[in-house]
Amino acid sequence: GTTSITGGTLAIASTGSINGSSGVTINGGELKYNGSASLTAPITFTAGTISGNGTIASALTVGAGATLSPGNSPGIQGFDADQTWATDGNYNWQILDATGSAGTGFDQVAITGTLDVGTGFNLNLWSLSSIGPDVSGNALNFDNTSPYSWTIATTTGGILNGGNLAFANIFVGANNGTDGFSNLLGGGSFSLAQSVNGNDVVLNFQPVPEPSTLALLGAGVVGLAVYRHRRSSKK
Repeated sequence: GTTSITGGTLAIASTGSINGSSGVTINGGELKYNGSASLTAPITFTAGTISGNGTIASALTVGAGATLSPGNSPGIQGFDADQTWATDGNYNWQILDATGSAGTGFDQVAITGTLDVGTGFNLNLWSLSSIGPDVSGNALNFDNTSPYSWTIATTTGGILNGGNLAFANIFVGANNGTDGFSNLLGGGSFSLAQSVNGNDVVLNFQPVPEPSTLALLGAGVVGLAVYRHRRSSKK
């Protein structure tokens, strides 16, 4: 029959499974799916959390009250169907090592299909100082004077309405059950963007330019203004 999750956590181990012909309704609580076989049961996802490192074959809409939390600590979770990130949906993204790889250093969602992005989707940052168990704290190897780019989602079919990534809500402080990003940012900022190939979602960190760089930019603007003035005086 149908599996209904409204509270607590239903954890499926690597050797576990859920009847593929039955539906799964998640309206609260958490489905932590680590099964080695793809979960083919159709999923109705109205609230709660989907986590784990197993693959889910159902198309999903992550809307208000619903949360993606891939992996068991940093990890990669696969989805073998199209996915939608709707307004007020959530992605709780963990990072352990700023220079690490997806799956061990930081979370990633791997979608075999397309990703449709709505306006006002929530990305909730969560830095960890260690795992096993998770300990919230400063991520390793993060330098707030250096730029970073982390691929937090991949697709095979491309991203629809990728321009809406610029209007996502990126929470640096504690939100939606996360403890926030605790490393000092030094005035730098995060942003979401579509990758050059159009298939991936990239989280960027941009540091504040060094004073010498700002001075050079300012000198260039002044020089341009003088040059334009001289040219206009000869007309």
